[in-house]
Amino acid sequence: MRILIVFILSFSSVLLFSCGDKSTKPGESNLSNSAFLTQVKNTYRFKCALCHGKDGKPVIKTASDLRTSEMSHDEMVAIIKYGKSGTVMLPQVDVLDAEMIEGLAEYITTLGR
Repeated sequence: MRILIVFILSFSSVLLFSCGDKSTKPGESNLSNSAFLTQVKNTYRFKCALCHGKDGKPVIKTASDLRTSEMSHDEMVAIIKYGKSGTVMLPQVDVLDAEMIEGLAEYITTLGR
């Protein structure tokens, strides 16, 4: 019985400490992590490039040109999360996690530069 209690407490501790906040601090970029950057590029390629093109140049007439966008990071995050009314830009808040959405917004700023 004592072993079971020790096991449960140990397991609970591991879970508790592994659930820390992995988000970046203001001004800190996750794109410096090459594995994460690869994930962001792949996500962009499969979810965004269909309309916005692989380099940000629109493939369809109604898509924004991401190479020349002057939106702030927060505006981009909001559009990725909640979509854009009156367009085919669908909300991704239930599809992508917050870290990926932040990464995509940051990656978009590098297109066309």
